[in-house]
Amino acid sequence: EPFEYIFLQNSAVRIIMDTQNDFVYRYISPLSLQGAEYRARIENTFKELPKTVEIPSPKFVFVHLDIPHHPFIFLPDGSINPDREFYPGLIMPSGELRKQGYINQVQFVNQMILPIIQGIIENSKKPPIIILQGDHGLDVDNRVKILNAIYLPGKGRDDFYPSISPVNTFRVIFNNYFGTNLPLLKDQTYNSVDATKMVLELKDETSVSCVDK
Repeated sequence: EPFEYIFLQNSAVRIIMDTQNDFVYRYISPLSLQGAEYRARIENTFKELPKTVEIPSPKFVFVHLDIPHHPFIFLPDGSINPDREFYPGLIMPSGELRKQGYINQVQFVNQMILPIIQGIIENSKKPPIIILQGDHGLDVDNRVKILNAIYLPGKGRDDFYPSISPVNTFRVIFNNYFGTNLPLLKDQTYNSVDATKMVLELKDETSVSCVDK
C-alpha cells in the first residue's frame, strides 16, 4: 500500500477516511488512498473505450479491465461502497463479503460495458470483431470457467463450440477472417497454486462461450 495511505490510516484523518468515504475520494489526492488509482483506471477505461471507433481502420484494440477482480470498491450503480470491509487491502475478503463484493462489481461492469459494445457495433464503419473474455473465475472450484463472449460479423461463428478454450479463440477468427489455416489445439487447461507454481495440474473445466453475429 502507498506510504501516504498508511500514514493517513494512523493519524487523526482516519476518522474522516472511515466515516466520510465519498468526501475522501472526491477531495483528497487519489495517490494517497486505497483503491483510488484502481477506481480512476476503471472509470477512465469506460470513458475512453467508446472513442476507439474514431481510430482510422484497420486496428487491433486490446483493453484489460481488472474488474470484477478485487478490490471490491464499486456498488452496482458505480458509486463507491462505504463499507471498507469489502476492500481491506491486498487480501481479498472471504465469505459473504467476497461473494457480494464480486456480484456488485459484475453488475456495475454489465451496466457500463454492454452499452459501450452496442455503441461500437452501431458506430463502426466496418463491422467489428469483438471478444469479451474473462481471465479466470472467482474461486478455486470454478477458476477456469470464464466468460468468453464473441461478436462476429457474417461468417465464422459456426466454427465456435461451447467448450472452446481461449487457446483457440484467435485461431478460429484468423482462419475465418484473415485467410490462415491454423490447426486447433486441444482445449485443455492447467492450474497451479502459489506453493508449487511450476507443478501444473490438468483441469477438466472449460470456458463457457457465447457467439453472436
